[in-house]
Amino acid sequence: SGMKMLMRPTLQHKKLSQRLEELQKFRNQHNQLLHVIERVLKASISSAGASPDAVGESDDMSQRENAAADQGAIYEVNAAYESVKVVEPLDISKEGTDDWDLAMKRYEERIDRVETRITEKLRDQLGLAKNANEMLRIFSHYNALFVRPHIRGAIQEYQSQLIKRVKDDIETLHNKFKKQYPNSECFKMTKFRDIPPVSGSIIWARQIGHQLNLYLKRAEDVLGKFWESHLEGAQLKQDGDNFREKLNTQQLYEDWVQKVSQKQAHSTSGKVFQIVTLRGRPGQKGTLL
Repeated sequence: SGMKMLMRPTLQHKKLSQRLEELQKFRNQHNQLLHVIERVLKASISSAGASPDAVGESDDMSQRENAAADQGAIYEVNAAYESVKVVEPLDISKEGTDDWDLAMKRYEERIDRVETRITEKLRDQLGLAKNANEMLRIFSHYNALFVRPHIRGAIQEYQSQLIKRVKDDIETLHNKFKKQYPNSECFKMTKFRDIPPVSGSIIWARQIGHQLNLYLKRAEDVLGKFWESHLEGAQLKQDGDNFREKLNTQQLYEDWVQKVSQKQAHSTSGKVFQIVTLRGRPGQKGTLL
């Protein structure tokens, strides 16, 4: 037949290429994890030794123990990486592959112990939090670690509570906006301060927009850096974007500019004031506007 047989070439370096990709992915993930853990835990270590006189002796001892444990966690992450370095990563023979897989397993076991330690500490702090604001502060400190499935799963119940709080706050803000500027407390204050209605309305809308941004920042604190890809985070972002469109004051400003321009077009031309000098007694002169 005239048909040509297409032979699929066998790439001898394919396994080596796959190993290199795996190695690069491993190193990137480890460096990211180490950077985040160092940033989060070293802040706790620094605060533990900042002002020992400000706390009681037992509290000070507890802080020092936690700081030592945090330092140990950082050491454990570094040690886990060093244990992988003893294996030849480019050995793609059966024995080399078995060694690599075993090294990866041991690495994950050590990292899992570190994450368990961090998770226990995080849950203890959240359990002792007295209110939602304290919980938000704790979340903002640890949220860089929420990309790790182990840690993210352990604090999911607290996330649900706080996300509900954020939703309620945004809903309250939306209801405030629905009342419109003339019915707001801000209108009374701007009128008292002799601020024009258009300017006051723009100020009022921007204040609400600023508050909306703060609430959405809380969602990031609770859900982590990639909060927009989270199911509840995506819905919050959509609601926030829709709300922000309603707060756009550009059309209000353009309408005001148009009205002012029309008034100027029909305004009286020529001089508005005339200065008349009235002469009085010698040596005295008065001016009348």
